[in-house]
Amino acid sequence: MLRLEKVSKIYGDGTRALRDVSLKFGAGEFVVILGKSGAGKSTLFKCINRLVEPTSGKIFFDEQEVTAMDGRRLRFLRQKIGMIFQNYNLVPRMSVRTNVLSGALGRTSAWSALINYFAKDEIAAAQHNLERMEIGDKSGQRADQVSGGQQQRVGIARALMQQPKIILADEPVASLDPVTSRTILDILRRINREDGVTVLCNLHLPELAREYAQRLIAMKDGEIVYDGPPEGLTPNLVDDLYEVTKSD
Repeated sequence: MLRLEKVSKIYGDGTRALRDVSLKFGAGEFVVILGKSGAGKSTLFKCINRLVEPTSGKIFFDEQEVTAMDGRRLRFLRQKIGMIFQNYNLVPRMSVRTNVLSGALGRTSAWSALINYFAKDEIAAAQHNLERMEIGDKSGQRADQVSGGQQQRVGIARALMQQPKIILADEPVASLDPVTSRTILDILRRINREDGVTVLCNLHLPELAREYAQRLIAMKDGEIVYDGPPEGLTPNLVDDLYEVTKSD
């Protein structure tokens, strides 16, 4: 489904965020990408959906080269890739339902979106996705009037409106308490199992990575240092990832 071939990214200030990353992801996988801040996890996601341009390498989605796309083809691709963000990326003054409906913009004319007009079936789909997130009763509230955990559920419902083949969840629980974090990860796992959507989830907490990953990828300094089952995440590997120095 998704393939990266020797993808590198060097930012304008000289920061080398990715170093010849080669990965393959299949349909229906639930993959956790683990690493500390600055490991390259977010840059990896941004390269996949072309929010930033890789410096070198190629990316393929359903055997089509993402790195060669532009214009209409790139917009169509992005409809199939749902994004979930650490800081939710909602419009605070708009209602929960309107934020969810923004996930359908790829299927809605620019004029209709401008006047906030959506087809009845899109409105019904938005409400259905909110019900799946167990916040259907919040649809009329402003997005900034619901809790952080509920805002992240809004973000997930918005991603589902795209009818995605893959979801990129970029540190989706970094701003949440432990109980709410597991609730959000439970939701993502349920979507993966019930809908067959491939989920790639960036995390920085090893205990959550071990608990939720089917496949675990560890990153350090822009490189892949582990790719395998979660039980292979040894204490020594964790210490290396987070540069823990052991005293005698």
